[in-house]
Amino acid sequence: MENIRKRVALTGHTSGIGKAIYNTLKKEGYNIVGLSRSTGFDLSKFHEKSFQDKLYHILKDVDIFINNAHLLYTQIDILYFAYDEWRSKNKTIINISSTSGDKAQDKKQQLSYQIEKIALDEACKQLDSGSKCKVINIRPGWVDTPAAKNYYRPIGITMLKPQDVADIVAYILNQPNEIYIKNISIEPWYKKK
Repeated sequence: MENIRKRVALTGHTSGIGKAIYNTLKKEGYNIVGLSRSTGFDLSKFHEKSFQDKLYHILKDVDIFINNAHLLYTQIDILYFAYDEWRSKNKTIINISSTSGDKAQDKKQQLSYQIEKIALDEACKQLDSGSKCKVINIRPGWVDTPAAKNYYRPIGITMLKPQDVADIVAYILNQPNEIYIKNISIEPWYKKK
């Protein structure tokens, strides 16, 4: 574990999982740049040159990029953008994906989300090609966030908390540099009876 805390850029830092990650890493002494609509980073504008220019300048000054915010396939576009900038650098990209692709979905809204997250998982696998940049994929199951309220929830499980995901991010970042945790899946489990 290094004593010097690195600089982190984090998308979607104002609610849910992103907010928990922001607060956890801040408490641990990381220097964090939050990227959200409130700071001028509206993901729907990713393909605009001004957005990409801002992101490029942020990425130059950070060591870790946490690709958390989800908007259709934009998470994949942002992953490729960051990786292209960092492929020859000793930096880390952490993607927050989902285990939703591991099981059948019967609701149209959930199916779209599932396909988008499967595509993100596959993009992470493609980029795991021995470059200097680590690409880490964290795949939580049901997390109790404002966004999850729009979806069907399984009965009988204790949903993960955003803090559970934040703790996994902190655990990964606190490993020695020579340890590379590529992919981690965490699921909620059934309540004790």
